[in-house]
Amino acid sequence: MESYLKDRSSPVTRIMDAINDSSIGPRLADALDHLAEPLQDKPEIVALLEGTELTGTPLHPGVVHFPIGMTFGAALIDLLGAQRQTSATQLLHGFALLSTFPAVATGHALYMGESDEQPRVRRLGAVHAAVAAVSTGTSALSFLARAVGLRKTARVLLLGACAGYVAAGMIGGELVYGEGEYEESEAWEAIFNAAEE
Repeated sequence: MESYLKDRSSPVTRIMDAINDSSIGPRLADALDHLAEPLQDKPEIVALLEGTELTGTPLHPGVVHFPIGMTFGAALIDLLGAQRQTSATQLLHGFALLSTFPAVATGHALYMGESDEQPRVRRLGAVHAAVAAVSTGTSALSFLARAVGLRKTARVLLLGACAGYVAAGMIGGELVYGEGEYEESEAWEAIFNAAEE
């Protein structure tokens, strides 16, 4: 953990720092804040979705694995099974898209709860959300393309969605483990201490 936090010389961490220093993050954060306006006056709903009061730990890291895992599973079936497994691919892909709703809801609640006084979290969190949203949109287009018989197009789009989810996951990892304000919160400090014991 400590070596990662101190070493910012790798290509990936340089990209993360560039994202953090760019003007893209604040613009996306402003847009995300605008979308969240209906929940600003409903802290009880935000707290429920965030999950910390219910489970003692954020819900988002747990539920986000479902859309990612099923999307990658659908892509693997599509690649290995070709036309014979179209129905299985489509079924798993459909469940992946449905599972994005709780992932988005819990992620946005976590962002709202952590970003108010943490500029880095606000910026990277907004970029993370945007990359994940584009990936999910690409995944949905793949689902529709397969439904109308455009299998090759669907496959390319699905692989693109998988690549996008990897990028979103790396930005999410930077939020949790990277150098910045996030690890200074009491909740994450408790998680880090437990992991080191």
